[in-house]
Amino acid sequence: MDRRIFYGRNLGKKHYWRETLKKVLILVEGQTEEKFIKELLAPYFENKSIYIVPIIVSTSRRKSGSKYKGETAPSKRILKIYPKYQKVTDGIIISKKIGIEKMRQKCHHFNDWIIFMENIL
Repeated sequence: MDRRIFYGRNLGKKHYWRETLKKVLILVEGQTEEKFIKELLAPYFENKSIYIVPIIVSTSRRKSGSKYKGETAPSKRILKIYPKYQKVTDGIIISKKIGIEKMRQKCHHFNDWIIFMENIL
């Protein structure tokens, strides 16, 4: 299929345009991760023509049938210090204030993952 687009009649040049859509599905465990992807990572990667879509999956359950929740998770430690902390809303506000670049500087694993995503695509 011929995808020629003519930009500006006065230029008279033919330009061939083809945008490569790079779409990445990321499996997440819950609303917090989904919101982090949608509100922080997706806009960051859109600037690089990479489109990130979070997909929520169910996580492991204990034998009793209840969801497993680690007592040492960062959100649990924050709750001990600040009982009003709401992981889904407060977590994303804090993450936005910190910013992707600062997170990359402070967390080498996160930075390595971002580099991996940028390079593989």
